[in-house]
Amino acid sequence: MAHRTPPEEGELTVRNMDDEPHEVALTLSDGDETVLEESYDLDADRSSPKAIVEPATYDLSVTLDGGRTEQFEWDVTSCRSIGSVQIWDGGEIRFETSNC
Repeated sequence: MAHRTPPEEGELTVRNMDDEPHEVALTLSDGDETVLEESYDLDADRSSPKAIVEPATYDLSVTLDGGRTEQFEWDVTSCRSIGSVQIWDGGEIRFETSNC
């Protein structure tokens, strides 16, 4: 049976939409504490496993191929929040969110 994210938690994934492989490093912190620090080697058109986090406002740092870093803010509310880091052609980093 597939794991479903409970409605009060957040779900974060990284998807490589580029046609080149990339190393993507994520750091997710809530101001005082780092709650996630992961690195993924993603081939073209591949995704990372889902990371599940508690409701909070997070600072998300995304580093691409050990170089450029982008910063984002993510509000995980009391309903299911989905965050998606996407790597596009030319190494463009996007972060999209959706809530219930």
